[in-house]
Amino acid sequence: MKNYWEIKDKCREGLLDYFFQALSMLPPLYKPLVLDAGCGSGVITLALAEKLDGMITAVDKDLNAIKHLDAKIESLNLTGKITPIYASFFDWETPEGMFDLIVAEGFLNEVGFEKGMHKLLSLLRPNGFMIIHDNLKAFKMKSSYFRKINCKLIRSFELDENAWWRAYYQCLEEKINEIRDTDLLKEFESEFENIREFRQNPKQFKSGYYILQKMEVSK
Repeated sequence: MKNYWEIKDKCREGLLDYFFQALSMLPPLYKPLVLDAGCGSGVITLALAEKLDGMITAVDKDLNAIKHLDAKIESLNLTGKITPIYASFFDWETPEGMFDLIVAEGFLNEVGFEKGMHKLLSLLRPNGFMIIHDNLKAFKMKSSYFRKINCKLIRSFELDENAWWRAYYQCLEEKINEIRDTDLLKEFESEFENIREFRQNPKQFKSGYYILQKMEVSK
């Protein structure tokens, strides 16, 4: 019987085509140092490992998610390529300007847009790249903020509510409806609530990808 994380991962994989689309908008990266901020159970982390010939650091504050990711890393023999870290992102200490690419899938929704961007930018090397997947609200404000912090917006694209339903929520609803174990079912209470909110107001679930480059400041 599949567990909570396996079910969530299977449905989350439905959105990977959009992530790969964003990744394809970057120039070739040679053995990059990559950060997956707020990695969760590592669906994006493993996708990065598949597509990039570099070293990946994956950070999340959810211990159970990190444990699940760690088990997948071991089973796929990726121990030398991916380093999972259990930590609160803002308490995590690592050298500034270390990473060539930073990916934040939904991370800024959780921690706050400007606060999260400030921390992410400090960890990115000059001319490095970021892939941000965030709520579509305040698109113009975010685009203006990127310029303010000396980031070039290379490309952006939108996932509308239909994309979210087809690629994720439909799968999640179907998988939950198949569960007969009452204890397992209880683990999906927040997902039940998300699906209910989606049906009530699907347009609030629109999101956008932002592909950025940190510009080098002239001295």
